[in-house]
Amino acid sequence: MPCLHAFAEFVYRHAPAPGILTLVLAVVAAVVSTPMVVDRIKGSWWGHAVLFVILGSIAAMEIMVINHADVENQEHFGTLLWQFNEQSRHFDEQRQTMAANLQAIKDLDSYLRQRSSIRTKIEPFTKPSLKQRAFELSAAILQHLASREFFARTPALNSSKSFEQDASMWVAYDRQTVEEYKEKFEFAVRKIRDEFAAQGLTDTYVQQFTNTDPINSTSVRVLAEGIGRLAKQLKD
Repeated sequence: MPCLHAFAEFVYRHAPAPGILTLVLAVVAAVVSTPMVVDRIKGSWWGHAVLFVILGSIAAMEIMVINHADVENQEHFGTLLWQFNEQSRHFDEQRQTMAANLQAIKDLDSYLRQRSSIRTKIEPFTKPSLKQRAFELSAAILQHLASREFFARTPALNSSKSFEQDASMWVAYDRQTVEEYKEKFEFAVRKIRDEFAAQGLTDTYVQQFTNTDPINSTSVRVLAEGIGRLAKQLKD
């Protein structure tokens, strides 16, 4: 068995493309069928045996090469499918982040317009309401994510090696995005979460990703969206 395995490896490494050995087999068969060769091996069992071994070996190697090429094609197709799914997932995440950022800006703008239309005396240096601060915080986080996504390098469908390198770079970039969120927004998010809790308002994602660190930028996005949902539950 080790010898057979070594032979197979040799064939896979050094054999030509599928179909070449079939052509070689046809040429050899044509040669051995010539009258001169037929006369020389006529009545010689060892001559027939040698021809059988030669022709059989060529045919066997061609079958092995074809099978190996089929396996490689299946693996290549699987790799391309994985690359396509990863690229689609990345594009979808970018789309959702941009859409969430736009919605947060609209919510904040709508609230501020509504407040400005109310004719009441506002004392100078009045602290913004919890609703306003929540809308602003949600929009600020999503704006940060959107700006990061804008400059993120999207993995491109290419060779397996280069795609994996690109994907690794994107994972590192995503991890850095989370670290920047923690540095810039985590304290404010925890504080505003407690203010909402004091009014009996909670959100599943806000609770989950403030009790534990967000695992990626998607977690940060759904957390920011959760803050926006909480803000909408407050009275104006």
